[in-house]
Amino acid sequence: MKRRLLASLLAACMVLALVSPAWAEGITYTNWGGEAWNTPTVQGGNYRLTKDVTWTLTKLYDLQMGKTLRLDLDGHTLTIKQTDATVSAAIGVKGTMILEDSSPDQSGKLMVDQAGSSCTSGIFVNNGGCFKMTGGTLECAITKIYPLSVNNGTAAVSGGKILAAGPTAAVEVANGTFTLTGSGAVESTSAAALDLWSNAKVEIAGGSAVYPDEEGFVTVTDKATNVVVTVSGGNFAASVAEYVIESLNAELYHTANDSKALYSYSNLK
Repeated sequence: MKRRLLASLLAACMVLALVSPAWAEGITYTNWGGEAWNTPTVQGGNYRLTKDVTWTLTKLYDLQMGKTLRLDLDGHTLTIKQTDATVSAAIGVKGTMILEDSSPDQSGKLMVDQAGSSCTSGIFVNNGGCFKMTGGTLECAITKIYPLSVNNGTAAVSGGKILAAGPTAAVEVANGTFTLTGSGAVESTSAAALDLWSNAKVEIAGGSAVYPDEEGFVTVTDKATNVVVTVSGGNFAASVAEYVIESLNAELYHTANDSKALYSYSNLK
């Protein structure tokens, strides 16, 4: 009897060890330190990193419709290795994915550092999916891959940073909406901050954007239609902050202070 009781108590302690107190009201997190049996599934859940983790994917991680994956980096790095050479993204989002970082110094990072030749996106939001980011850094260590792509979905960044280290924009939007507010940031070291395709809607009400002077803040791809960019705030960390328009059909709405001389419409026809 005593042995059975002891075994039950030990099992209960193991379960409690996996669940951490919520730092956001009403949310309970499962602690994840890279254990294979405790890995997030496509059914979502609330997870908090307890250490740096390498997540090796043998196929597309495709978060399902109606499901929510909330990931708290908590100052750690989640390195994603996508070993399936046939998929176009490391992570697909048809439900809702929330990336956050509860560490005081916001040092957490989600890094995609391995993907096949068919891969063009780190996180791909599609089929009405939603991506929300409030902290940490989302980055691709691979050149020619967008850290975040939105196609028939929405993305909102109110904190943290999306960083493209290669010759791509930080965010790609087509048939979808991207919103930048609060302390959110988008940065590209060698391209425009945003690449926009047909039916892209962008709203910038805060945050910051970093990009090379000669590239400009936004690139609207050739022959794109129904593109709307609305800027009402934000900081643009380059001496020449202008829209680079390669399309004849883009619409730009500007409600920020013209005296800042941040925006140029010289290429809009």
